[in-house]
Amino acid sequence: MHRTIIAVDIESFGAPSRTLPHQLAARAALYAVVEQAFNAADVPWNRCQTEDRGDAVFILVPPEVPKAPLVEVVPDALARAVRAHNRTCHEHQRVRLRMAVHAGEVARDSHGVTSTAVTTTFRLLDAPPFKQALADSPGMVALIVSRWVFDEVVRHSATLDSSTFRPIVVAVKETRTTAWIALPDQPYPADPTIDQTAGDSEPNVHGASRARITSGGLSRSQLTTAERKAFSRIVICIVVAVALFSCISQLAGMYTDNSLWRFGISAVVSTAVGALVASTILLTICRRYQARPSLRLFVLMTVILLVAGIGGGAAGFAGTAVNNPPGQPSATGALSTSNQTEPSTSFIPSAAIQTTSSTSKSRTVPSYEVNPRVYPPKAIQDLPIEAGQWVHIKEVGTKKWNCAPEGPWGKAETELSGIAGIEHPGDAGAFLVPDEPICSLVGRIGDVGKWQEIGLHPDFIATTSGMLYLTANEIPPTECPYTDDTGHPRCYSDNVGSVEISVTVTAD
Repeated sequence: MHRTIIAVDIESFGAPSRTLPHQLAARAALYAVVEQAFNAADVPWNRCQTEDRGDAVFILVPPEVPKAPLVEVVPDALARAVRAHNRTCHEHQRVRLRMAVHAGEVARDSHGVTSTAVTTTFRLLDAPPFKQALADSPGMVALIVSRWVFDEVVRHSATLDSSTFRPIVVAVKETRTTAWIALPDQPYPADPTIDQTAGDSEPNVHGASRARITSGGLSRSQLTTAERKAFSRIVICIVVAVALFSCISQLAGMYTDNSLWRFGISAVVSTAVGALVASTILLTICRRYQARPSLRLFVLMTVILLVAGIGGGAAGFAGTAVNNPPGQPSATGALSTSNQTEPSTSFIPSAAIQTTSSTSKSRTVPSYEVNPRVYPPKAIQDLPIEAGQWVHIKEVGTKKWNCAPEGPWGKAETELSGIAGIEHPGDAGAFLVPDEPICSLVGRIGDVGKWQEIGLHPDFIATTSGMLYLTANEIPPTECPYTDDTGHPRCYSDNVGSVEISVTVTAD
């Protein structure tokens, strides 16, 4: 026998806050408000067959009763009755209801009734998107109708606005179908595309119903609570990601001064993190609404990836340039007072200057090998320096040198060092820069002038113009008291190894 099939259940019936007396009161309210709603629609309640389902009631309407009042009148009347009940009862006895409407053949046996149509009705009632719709609504009732009821009853109703219904995919247990949901007392905004999708064998769930999630053309008031949360989470993720990218860029700047490397490292890591964030958002939205990813969601993920990659790369390039731009000396660099005051000095310590222009331009020699055996040294070509420019020297690579391989000075005899050199207990007063570590990097700008220690203070400001000369700190050959078997000075000529540096010159 063909029947209209209705199921109504209570939202959160088993909530821990409900005690047994609360549940009994809620069940009594369920039957009372459903009967009131049927009476309001002139549907004879005493002629309907009902079965109790614990937190739900199952109703078979007599075949001669028209279906239209069951979707036109009953849901609104049910919402009014629930609201009236909730105003006068205890908080934990209040109810909100989900109502499913379907129609089909029903078979009867000694235990009751069953059929595919009955099973489908309860699958509609259990659809996660339907439950979420009521959870996101401030209303009292949510309605779900099968595709057949929507096409044959709702669309042809003189009092219902079918454009306030939304299609969803119902995938519960073995059932997979399309249904339509509505919120009688808090209706969705009218969507003119609904009539275009109605009647299709597979309504455009991803377009008609999900457009409200991804379309930027809707006002905030037209979004449900879940949709507003989805947008808010995306915005929060982007803000957090940009902050994370800035930290990544700072770490990248600690390991390289090369701008392209900073940009590349930051962009790659940022894009990877952005992909993780975007994929998580995409999968969460699709899982919640049981929808396949639409084109708009893929566009959203692509935009987040672009923001992640470009934003992270730009942060790596700009962030480290602001906090530690190439060529800008750190605050730790300093020279002796005597060197700062002598007019023949080639440069002054970085600590003497507090700020530098953010619009400065840099020139870099990324790799230059300093040979400790050549004196006087050769100038670094293609890197002229003007007075007032910043100079930043950084040791790169793993090469080391030794300026006393055969000397009588203990560890200096065998220990290799970098540009900072090794403390020297011997005749350091005769070095190019007296009393500074042996084999520390020293330099001067121009062919004349006084050599100055650089190894311990690799950041300085040029006070003269010219080419940069670099060498190791040791006794000049003309003053060297140590000779080899042929009588030639051993100072410089017997040094071993080399160091590799980068030199960056920044002009304000």
